[in-house]
Amino acid sequence: MSKVPMTFIFCAFIDLFMYIFSWLHPQAYYQHILVLLIGCICMGIGVTCQLLGRVVMLPGEGLVNAIATHWKLDFGKIKVIFDWSLVAIAGGLSLYYFGTIEGIREGTLVSAFATGLLVKFFMNMLLKFRVKRFGQLRQQYKMEKLKSKGNKV
Repeated sequence: MSKVPMTFIFCAFIDLFMYIFSWLHPQAYYQHILVLLIGCICMGIGVTCQLLGRVVMLPGEGLVNAIATHWKLDFGKIKVIFDWSLVAIAGGLSLYYFGTIEGIREGTLVSAFATGLLVKFFMNMLLKFRVKRFGQLRQQYKMEKLKSKGNKV
């Protein structure tokens, strides 16, 4: 039930950032691609933060996380499969109702492919950093503990 308020909050943030970036009107095709890639990177970081923070997820990521957790599969791979299945369903429905594919272009395809891969990349990068940092903190704690024991004797 907590996903419903989170969905409204997420939608409000989408509206807010659409307003903030309303001045941005890419003209050239490469500018569109650049904005798309920046958006995919931001989405990948956001989903990674949701996973690592173990906070309430939106229904799409929540379903992917449930599948990946239940069957002990890689979240990034399942995310790519899930996103591509949604694109395939949308394409099929578009063909059925309109006789042509409407609303699916290269940006949709890139986003469906890139988001899961970026989540996998950021998860690996942040987990390595976290493990390395945790190891350094543990080593510092052990050294301080040894020093304090040495002073007491």
